[in-house]
Amino acid sequence: MTDEQRINIWMKSLVETGFAIFTVIFLIKLNMMNTTLNNIVDTSDAFKVIMFNNGQPALFALGAFLLVLLAVVISFWCWHRPNYERYADSEILLAIISTILNIIFVILILIFINNPILRSIIVVGGIGLIALYVVGSQ
Repeated sequence: MTDEQRINIWMKSLVETGFAIFTVIFLIKLNMMNTTLNNIVDTSDAFKVIMFNNGQPALFALGAFLLVLLAVVISFWCWHRPNYERYADSEILLAIISTILNIIFVILILIFINNPILRSIIVVGGIGLIALYVVGSQ
């Protein structure tokens, strides 16, 4: 294994570790937000859910979207190698572990954001799209 491959493995490992730590902290805070929303806000009113605490649920939804996107990018990056270079065994192992971790994180993010934030955003977004369609068709 060359020095360049070692540096590449360390860099990808550090990025994946940082992403994992950030995602776990995000999921803990998202779970706390979901608990607060379920205890304080009438979750059947989508506008109240989204506007709770100055729109904090909308920011969590944006953060969830960005983390899912970042998980996909990191997974592809871990598998990327120039065509002329061979994979080292440790690179393949890192790519497999990274992909499995990122799939787990994406599933957890989707589960946590789905209750009740995502449902409210879908309702409000749907109403907004209908309103835009009605205004635009006149």
